[in-house]
Amino acid sequence: MHFRLFLLAVLLVSSSVVDAHGVLSRPISRALRLATGNETDGIKIAGSCPGFSCEWYTQQATLPSGQHTTICDPALRTQGVSCASKAPGPVDFPCTEGSAAPWCAPGRAHVKSPCGVFAGGLDRDTRDMLDLPNGPVATWTAGDTAEVGFAMTANHGGGYIYRLCPVDSELSEECFQRHTLPFAGVNQWLIDTKGQVIANLTALRTDKGTWPEGSTWTRNPVPQEKTFAPILALPWAIGRGPFNFTIMDQVIVPEDLPSGHYVLSWRWDAEQTKQGVLLSPTPSQTLTYTPNTTTPQNGLI
Repeated sequence: MHFRLFLLAVLLVSSSVVDAHGVLSRPISRALRLATGNETDGIKIAGSCPGFSCEWYTQQATLPSGQHTTICDPALRTQGVSCASKAPGPVDFPCTEGSAAPWCAPGRAHVKSPCGVFAGGLDRDTRDMLDLPNGPVATWTAGDTAEVGFAMTANHGGGYIYRLCPVDSELSEECFQRHTLPFAGVNQWLIDTKGQVIANLTALRTDKGTWPEGSTWTRNPVPQEKTFAPILALPWAIGRGPFNFTIMDQVIVPEDLPSGHYVLSWRWDAEQTKQGVLLSPTPSQTLTYTPNTTTPQNGLI
């Protein structure tokens, strides 16, 4: 038997100023589809922000009071400091108690909407991406892998995760947290605006200190600071950006997920800033799911 899921794409980024931005390129987010008229993906516009399609996020997203830093491994950090950084040298400034950035404890920062609100919604009510028109349907098969990708117009480090929520459920952050998607292996790659592979990478992933507990997150592979080794094939790809390429991964479609329609969410928790950027496709974009005898691969830790 085969389960097929029809997808609805969502973008979510957590980062403290309004200028940490990205777009969910594959499958295409509803904001990007509305801005470009493209029904399939946003690969061609990587590095740009047509129609303000990268302006959906949560402003001033910080860790709750009392939440300790859980990402202490320097290899997983993106700002050149870590939990071991002490005075008189650089201190762990992104994870300062009371104003810690989301990547200090992935998944713990509060977001105003799981699909983002326009211009961040700080101290005001702005439009929720869930109110945007419906977008295209993508189809995934249970037990198989699926390609997902995003592009950055303003790099603020950190890391990300992909999640699902049934379209007939309340599309809340809690719903997406209940359906996180494991990554398939360690391979990650970058493609240019023509869809050509320009770099192959070994992804850095973790399921330690994340929320939901045991969920696997991937570190943003583009260095934010010059203290990090550059991507060998792209030595210029460092710092803020924008970058005219898409960061690609494969996720495992759960074999035991009931057949039906689902919304896909990409959540990016930034390290440099305290902001949450979110994008989402409409409830008519779904994953149809049909049973599959294929055994899913194990997600990378």
